[in-house]
Amino acid sequence: MSGVPFPITTTFDPACPNCRNTMQTNVDLAYFAGALPVCKNCGQAFDWVDVFTNLFIEGDVFYQALGPAGAQWTITRFTLRPRENFHLDLAEHGVPADARVLFVNYSPALSGGLFPIEWHGNTPQPQRHGKRILLPIEFGQAPYGPTEVTVLAAWVPSRVEHEPWAEFLRALEAHVAGDYDAAIVPASAAVETAAWRLVHVFVDPYASKKNLKGFESEASFGDLLNVLISAFAAVRGLPIMSDVLRGRVNRLRELRNDIAHRGRPERPISKRESSEVLAAGLLTHRYCDVVAARAADLGGPPTPASDAIA
Repeated sequence: MSGVPFPITTTFDPACPNCRNTMQTNVDLAYFAGALPVCKNCGQAFDWVDVFTNLFIEGDVFYQALGPAGAQWTITRFTLRPRENFHLDLAEHGVPADARVLFVNYSPALSGGLFPIEWHGNTPQPQRHGKRILLPIEFGQAPYGPTEVTVLAAWVPSRVEHEPWAEFLRALEAHVAGDYDAAIVPASAAVETAAWRLVHVFVDPYASKKNLKGFESEASFGDLLNVLISAFAAVRGLPIMSDVLRGRVNRLRELRNDIAHRGRPERPISKRESSEVLAAGLLTHRYCDVVAARAADLGGPPTPASDAIA
């Protein structure tokens, strides 16, 4: 990598479940209407549900599972010198100063014999900012000299900190950390927020603020998911959420209720189950966004059935 111009900022793209070739994410309205995308590498159809489920199962090592929530990765390099602390500021290496740093990996070259160790206070805490003080620790055999260190940092832009993506980001962080119970409530909250935004696109033009407030207090997440969204979408001629997505988000909702009301689910949540409900939650969030955008583009009330027949 000596000829590579650092820093490099990139993303981790998901892989085709058939050939494992990476591909760009493009979950559009046609997908929710039932048209499966086709891999450009192997020519086989695939389902985004499988793609994201596999990503959440496998994407732990470098926080790849956080890619769908807006995470990016920056690769850079610096020189560590004997008996000289290095002040690393990732903002000087392409990471926005207000970004939240999720993960940092240091890979020193074998020549030089130095390894960077992060300085911390009396009570070590996870550091979410981009500044580090690195101490050069000798390892291996002498002599010790200047050592090239490659850094891989995963981070999210500050805009991802806003709701509802902030909730989904917290869910994915908990999932990557192996705390599957902690992933459930924020994931459910993010999807419910997206569902309410979609419903408001449908109903706001035809109801008073007073009636909408009463409606919000009475309708549950299950009502939105299983009845209202499908009915509104069908009336407007828009795609209806698939049974697979709706079933898995209902499972997410059930797990959320168990944790909120009982403190824990009836049985331990496995990594696969967490991956399945999070993938479904992510795609349902996307469904709400693209259907809301399409409904807004259509504008106006739907054509009454009697007029259509005439």
